[in-house]
Amino acid sequence: MTEPDAVTIAFSRSGASLHAVVRGPGTYENTVTYWRRIAAALRERRTSSLLLVDETTGAPLSAEEWKALVEAMQARAWSKCASRT
Repeated sequence: MTEPDAVTIAFSRSGASLHAVVRGPGTYENTVTYWRRIAAALRERRTSSLLLVDETTGAPLSAEEWKALVEAMQARAWSKCASRT
C-alpha cells in the first residue's frame, strides 16, 4: 500500500526506449523524487530514450519550482560526473 502523498512509477521497456507512467500528487518534492528515480532507471537500463506519461494530480509547478528542479538535477548530474574522475 502506498502513502497518500507518495508518487508511483510504472516502468516498462519497448526496444531501446524506457516508458514511465507517474501517478500521485504533483508536488515539487514528488516531482524531484520521480525525476531522480527515472534518471537512475535510465542509467541502470542503459536506454537511449524516454517516454514519460505524467498522470500526477494537483496544481502545476510554478516557474520557480521548475527552475529549481532543473538546477537540482543538473547539480546531481555534475556531482556524479565528478565522482567518476
